[in-house]
Amino acid sequence: LGQGLEIFFGAQLRHQLHLAQGEADVFQAGHHGSSTSNSEAFVKAVDPVYAVISCGTDNKYGHPHSEVLARFQEHDVQVYRTDTMGTITIVSDGEDLTIHTEKPAARK
Repeated sequence: LGQGLEIFFGAQLRHQLHLAQGEADVFQAGHHGSSTSNSEAFVKAVDPVYAVISCGTDNKYGHPHSEVLARFQEHDVQVYRTDTMGTITIVSDGEDLTIHTEKPAARK
């Protein structure tokens, strides 16, 4: 954090990855945390501090996939999930982030 804030969201990721030149503070996980959209190479390249996964509770696709959650854990990425935390709000002053959740995290 600090020295400017980098946040990447869904479709803009592929386009902007080459502009990132390394790290992002916040990464909006691709396709609800699907294993096909959050590869090891990509997560390593973006090197986020936080990841936000937008997915429904007990969805029929099994999102987020366990291998993606493990990947984020391996890279020390703090994960925020809408299925367990409800609405997630991130506020920045351009230097620091404050993350608010609708409810405390439930362990899954």
